[in-house]
Amino acid sequence: MYKIAAGPFLLDSKNSIIKIKEINLTPVQSQETFIKNLKFQKDYYNLVFKNILFTGADVKRLITDKQLIALNAIVEQVIKVFNDRTLPPDTSSKLGKYPYQMWCPRVYLPV
Repeated sequence: MYKIAAGPFLLDSKNSIIKIKEINLTPVQSQETFIKNLKFQKDYYNLVFKNILFTGADVKRLITDKQLIALNAIVEQVIKVFNDRTLPPDTSSKLGKYPYQMWCPRVYLPV
């Protein structure tokens, strides 16, 4: 249902920095087509994250363990979510079905 695009990016192990220009999660179908096929309420996401900067990042762990651990993160984001509330709600469990739960790597930011 969604296309994910990322890049360009820079991994600087020496300075513990990760820079990502942009990550997009965009719907494959138009909003109009999405609405036509619905029987229940469902969220339609369009997510854009720009100028992402992780400092204090463990670059080696990202590469070897696919875990992103960083001391700080700066992200510019545009988040658009549409839901047609005129349809009946879907009462099934949504746990694990949100886009960020399906594709996002683990991110740890110490408190």
